[in-house]
Amino acid sequence: MGRVDRQSLLVAVLLFASLSVAGIATADATAAVTDGNATVLTANASADVATDTRASLPDGERQSDSDESVLLTQEIRLTPDRPGEIDVQYRFRIPDRVSDVRMRVPPNARDVRTTRFTRTGDNIYEWPGDTSTASITVTLPANRTAQTVGPESADGRLRFVDAGDWALVRRPPVATPGYTYRGDNPGVTVRNVTAGEGVIGQGLVYLGPHETVERTARGQRLRLVVPGAASLAADREDILDSVAEASDRLRVGDRDSTVLMIAAPTTVSWGQLGLQTGQRDFYVLADQPVDRPDNTWVHEYVHTRQDFESTDGTEWLYEATAEYYAGQLNLEQHRTDYSSFREYLGRGTRQQFSSVRLVDPGTWKRNAGNYLKGALVAGELDRRLRLATDSEATFQDVFRRMNRQSSPVSHSEFLGFVRSAGGSRVADTAGRYTETTDRPDTWSADAHQEAFGQLPALFRYTLPARESDGVRVSGQYREGPLGSTTLVTGETLILDVRVENDGGAAGTYELAMSVDGAAVASRTGRLEAGASTTETVEYTFAEAGRHTVSTGQNSTTFVVREPATPVVTGLSVDSEQARPGEEVTVTATVENPADRPGQRTLTIGSDGSDLTSQEVRLAPGASTEVTATVTLDEVGTHRFTADEYAVSVTVSEATTATETGTRTPAADDTSGGDGDTGVGVSGPGFGLLATVGAVLIAMLLLRKRVE
Repeated sequence: MGRVDRQSLLVAVLLFASLSVAGIATADATAAVTDGNATVLTANASADVATDTRASLPDGERQSDSDESVLLTQEIRLTPDRPGEIDVQYRFRIPDRVSDVRMRVPPNARDVRTTRFTRTGDNIYEWPGDTSTASITVTLPANRTAQTVGPESADGRLRFVDAGDWALVRRPPVATPGYTYRGDNPGVTVRNVTAGEGVIGQGLVYLGPHETVERTARGQRLRLVVPGAASLAADREDILDSVAEASDRLRVGDRDSTVLMIAAPTTVSWGQLGLQTGQRDFYVLADQPVDRPDNTWVHEYVHTRQDFESTDGTEWLYEATAEYYAGQLNLEQHRTDYSSFREYLGRGTRQQFSSVRLVDPGTWKRNAGNYLKGALVAGELDRRLRLATDSEATFQDVFRRMNRQSSPVSHSEFLGFVRSAGGSRVADTAGRYTETTDRPDTWSADAHQEAFGQLPALFRYTLPARESDGVRVSGQYREGPLGSTTLVTGETLILDVRVENDGGAAGTYELAMSVDGAAVASRTGRLEAGASTTETVEYTFAEAGRHTVSTGQNSTTFVVREPATPVVTGLSVDSEQARPGEEVTVTATVENPADRPGQRTLTIGSDGSDLTSQEVRLAPGASTEVTATVTLDEVGTHRFTADEYAVSVTVSEATTATETGTRTPAADDTSGGDGDTGVGVSGPGFGLLATVGAVLIAMLLLRKRVE
């Protein structure tokens, strides 16, 4: 079934006009909604909002919030006495520096109940700032209907439903408040929970008793929710096997970290056999099998792998690729036979589709030609691509190229992707079957064996483990493995990406590395079946933040921060006493205790002026010394500083008898002197004991004369 929206749910935003306070904030109207822990939204910036519930929070994860932020808990509730409706309560915990919170409730909300909030306009409610907690509770319609057309249509018209004791509904919009504040903007922490048992995904909510079984495949966490009211036609492990195998074989770009699959109870009259929404959530009617070409579980899963935007000329590809790969991947899994698969594709040759031009949605909107003729055309192009390239290319190469494009894919661009994969003759065939009413015939079992019998080249691109030697860093601070440390701006990340050909034929791989969805590096090469190689790619980060690096199949996130500031841990001089004209060396010890490189300008001061300034760059945990040598000419105390450290050097003239009460003879004076109050001593070996002895003798002689 077609997806509901290409974006996730939009955030409801309230704008208000008072500017007489210290601050005013609203959330971005296009903030995306994803699974995960509670997240702080800052003013005027998009952010992901947490959507997991108490019942379905992943192991090892906890919802978190900050006492400094506005905490908004959105609780979704069943209303057993009122089937067809659900309640949503918005509960606020508000820090002291926030006042005048205002919120707009959904326009279709009714029976609004408030605590501490008062109505100030159409659907607008305000909290006056006199308590730390407040709430709004609303009733929302749950049942949604639509007229569906296609092979996945069911007998009824329901798309979402509340049956009273359970509900499977589209997730209500995130109601983000506007507020005024003093000081720094606190942001908003949004938590989504269910009252009682339930699961909240990116686009779907199930309320009611249920069981959840999971499977990990190619880094994806597949979560199958089986409601207590549902009776599965297929074994739950078979469902997970089928989708997991499709996840592996469908190599058309990044896999979402989590996919939520809900088995919809069949006690109501649904309008379709399945529905995908919210990018990575879908439901399938519980009575759907997995051992036929029309595997709805795989069909809806394929929708989660479609990351391209279409134009009118390529809109047909959404349902065509989902329908084709539901059958083709099931055939590869031996869950159906070729005869059934051929009959499945043969639906596109029916007379009712004789006027369908796939580039013109007006010719197929009312007859599902995009599903049936579209699947047949996708299959024919897949077959011809394999034949033209000796199975080095398939229709997945075209699918993958569409997913890589950030702008909507036009019809001419689609034909260009086909041409790049398989040449002009296959591209001409694609033009014929999409631009005209011509339709291909299905092919025989022998023709299928010729094109599909040999498993084509299937390339796997795997990023290295985070703390392995395959993840390195280069730059002005350090060279070598990144380990557990953090990258900083200006550093280059170097990755050794493993490329493997898991298929049955040789082929040319196209490794494309992206950062935050933008292509930054590419590598190509050729591998025999079963062979592997390593490609090294690199990227220099110019901006701080969380950055997702992806190969199109495998992704990981790196945190990039601004460099740390090294600190001075000591200051010393090589001598604390000096004579005029002597040199003194000052040494500052500098360390970087942070888990990321550091950079700073270190200044050593001398008597209030700068003696030297040097740029210091240090790897995490490293230290260095910064030195400066100065000649001290002036008698007195000289003070040297570095940060909060200080050290002094005293400069004095050469020692004389006038200053000390003794006379130190010149080097050639050996007479011993004839003064009344001093003793001159010179010669080799004259040390501390001799000095003490001489002083004692002098004192005795003085005492005797006095007597």
